Amino acid sequence: MSDLPAPEAVTEAIRTEDLDALADALAGSPLARALGIVFGAVEPGRAEARLPAGPDLVNFLGFAHTGALFTLAEQAMAAAANSLGYVGLPLNCDVHFLSGARPDQDVTASARVVDTQGRIARVAVEVRQGDTEVLRLTEMVFLRHAKA
Repeated sequence: MSDLPAPEAVTEAIRTEDLDALADALAGSPLARALGIVFGAVEPGRAEARLPAGPDLVNFLGFAHTGALFTLAEQAMAAAANSLGYVGLPLNCDVHFLSGARPDQDVTASARVVDTQGRIARVAVEVRQGDTEVLRLTEMVFLRHAKA
């Protein structure tokens, strides 16, 4: 864990809207590294991430494990929610699994902040495999901490 940035450094990156450092911190977390999650665009209010195909993603029925799919969605959502200068902590989310995903094909997640009201931010996430939407977070509600 010594190669992880200090929490204070991550908070500073969020506060100063250093989106490259935010993406690096998220991608460098142990679970994201274990799954091989790769970030594409991280911009104010939106983020994209990819879960590479692999044999370790297979669940007992031969589909990509829904826990891995949710982790991908959560990582993209955290990047979007924390990209606007506030530290965001998740309060709740509505997850809808729409289709099984194949473990031999990459899966992508696109997240965007759809609303901010005071200390609350709402983020929507779509997870796709090619043209097929496999998971949707219709709303992830974040409690935003004031800028330090």
